[in-house]
Amino acid sequence: MPGRTDDTTRSVPEVEVRPPHDESVAHAPGALEDDDFEDVEPQSFFAFMSGVKRQGRWEPAEHIDVTSIMGEVTLDFEQAWLPASGVIEIRATAIMGSITIVAPAGADIEMEGLPLLGSFEQKSKRRARDVLRDWVTGGPEEPSPDEEPPLIRVTGFALCGSVDVQTR
Repeated sequence: MPGRTDDTTRSVPEVEVRPPHDESVAHAPGALEDDDFEDVEPQSFFAFMSGVKRQGRWEPAEHIDVTSIMGEVTLDFEQAWLPASGVIEIRATAIMGSITIVAPAGADIEMEGLPLLGSFEQKSKRRARDVLRDWVTGGPEEPSPDEEPPLIRVTGFALCGSVDVQTR
């Protein structure tokens, strides 16, 4: 019965409950800070018999899931604000569709995927203006030796579809 106390509940010891942000726990060695939880959620892009395009100024997550089923997804990172780690991991699934990833200049690309009656490849597309600029200035701009280039890691598979990474 509610509100009734009997001998079985009297023998239960009291337990001390700490609030979630107890100072002794929050500053323990190896404890996670609030900033460690900022970008936990991955981003997802999904196209089913349609198209999705992300370009211009945007802030991608460190982990991105991309699925294209008889559709087309394009993710352009040329003007994106990249994560502080400089690493973007993309899990791509193309089923009778296409996924195109446009990497920023100088980015390192790692690709590992399984194409079944499809393609999983990296392409280099240089624009005529870039070729002309390099000819006039004597070559492409070299990144600062102190600066790590961004890394885009693409994994996944393509079934009767394609996953392409374009570098410019």
